[in-house]
Amino acid sequence: MKNTLTLERDSGLGTGSNMEELPPSQGPCLSQPILSAGILPLIPTATSDNCERALLLHTQFLQNLAGFQWLATSDRNSSVVIDSVCQLISCLMAILKDPGTLPPTPLLRRAAQVTAQTVDSFCGPAFGKLVERVEDCLKELTGLLLKLSQLDQFQVQKTLADCLILLGGSSSLKPSFVHHALCEINRFGDHLRQNESEALERFDVAQYENMMYLFWILEQLLREESVPDCSAQRRLPESRPSLSAELSRLEANVLLLSDEFPLFAIYAWRIGVCLKSTAS
Repeated sequence: MKNTLTLERDSGLGTGSNMEELPPSQGPCLSQPILSAGILPLIPTATSDNCERALLLHTQFLQNLAGFQWLATSDRNSSVVIDSVCQLISCLMAILKDPGTLPPTPLLRRAAQVTAQTVDSFCGPAFGKLVERVEDCLKELTGLLLKLSQLDQFQVQKTLADCLILLGGSSSLKPSFVHHALCEINRFGDHLRQNESEALERFDVAQYENMMYLFWILEQLLREESVPDCSAQRRLPESRPSLSAELSRLEANVLLLSDEFPLFAIYAWRIGVCLKSTAS
């Protein structure tokens, strides 16, 4: 109970002294509002566990900070935002690692969306640290998706895919996530090609199905028209991963796997087309 009260006090939802301590706005810092006026806040239910409730409160806390345009300005403010994002991510990961007790999908989608928009809107001095932490989360979520060992886990696969699309759609996170997803696809393609003689006999259908979801996620992100965030791009490291080598691997796998694994080859070809169109 004590932890719950602490979270509520930190969430910025009340009207106590914490609200009065928020600094005045120092000019616009958000590229877009995190919560549209037409979306009602999510309310924890009587069956919500501690992790789900914490996820909700951190999501609402970051939304409130955005409303006060407080995602910037000082080391102290930066540490508060980063701490809240890290705790939100930890809750999200803990929930998604236990697919048997998934909370309502809108809550998970909202948490992923708020995290992505917080990263894009963040103006603090620790921007690189924040991006690195969320990039690690994207890699972990991708690993969770690819390691699902049972067929037809549609709800879990769709929920993970939605979270990856929302997080990976951030203009600050998309380049590295696209590169990581493409590397995972190529790694699986290389595995199929190197073990082609045995692959059909010991074929892991569940892993193949999971890979189709990763294809779908990557295609959605590549087809998505994003508004360039010049300020975010200036804050990103200059050495972003190059896709040219991975694109060459992808095209090689399309040719070599088209007979034995035509569905994989077709999806890989579609990704190659999307990559070339975005680069042109």
